[in-house]
Amino acid sequence: MDARSCGCGRCRGAAGLRSVPEVCIAVGDSDPIAVKHQLGVMAKTRKSIALSPEACFQGYWCCVDNAINLLKVSQKALDSPAVALALCQIGQEEVGKSYMLLSAVAGRKTAQHWELFWRRWTHHDSKAYGAFFFEWFNPLHVEVTTPAGKVLDGYPTRSRISSEKTIGFYVDYDPGTGLFTQPRQSVEFSEALNRSGALVTLANTALQMGQIIRAEETAFRLQTISEVICDFQARRTWQQDVAAYLDALALRSGAHGRLVAAMRSKFPSCWAPGEDTDLGQSP
Repeated sequence: MDARSCGCGRCRGAAGLRSVPEVCIAVGDSDPIAVKHQLGVMAKTRKSIALSPEACFQGYWCCVDNAINLLKVSQKALDSPAVALALCQIGQEEVGKSYMLLSAVAGRKTAQHWELFWRRWTHHDSKAYGAFFFEWFNPLHVEVTTPAGKVLDGYPTRSRISSEKTIGFYVDYDPGTGLFTQPRQSVEFSEALNRSGALVTLANTALQMGQIIRAEETAFRLQTISEVICDFQARRTWQQDVAAYLDALALRSGAHGRLVAAMRSKFPSCWAPGEDTDLGQSP
């Protein structure tokens, strides 16, 4: 990612993915993350630490595993939609962190690069929106129409995706009514289903990508996929152009061909986007 790309709606829209509201503040000298950084809220010993490719991949699996665990717990809490929503929102942040780590293997070369990485590591909206970058490789996502006609496609129904976690866990004050509200009063089942559906597809894509990398020639595949991600971001690639890009990549060598063949097997929708399956209406 360049210095102004943070996985937000603006950046994703420019990349040709599904557009979302521009709610995430890009990292800059005057943004809240930079202010926190200057005040020493972030541990000074971490701000410019450089990670090895091996450390990035180990962290990748930690994030993916935690996202899946949060998803499993959330499914047991669907009778409490507010809790399920908050857990899935945190899970999506973990998927976003796994993407950050995958990108960092080839994309972080200087101390300044790593400082930006660690800033984003604590920026909740950037992490959650960053998870959607996995749709470059697997554009498959869940869309469900509620009985009221509202289409749920994984995007937040609130102005900031991180507010799903806040509203799901904490009592809040409503200036309009002059009353305090509990989470269960503020979250509908449909909102929890929306985030859960997004996390299912994104976490599954991250899991399968990790399996592709680990299957064989791990160091080569890790470096190559990270380079591909960095190239996508530099080119501001549209999702519909990804299949042709990967087909060209496959011609570089036998190892490249095997990697792309594995990706094609795991993510067929990348080569056949736009195929919809009717799942009916949500309860």
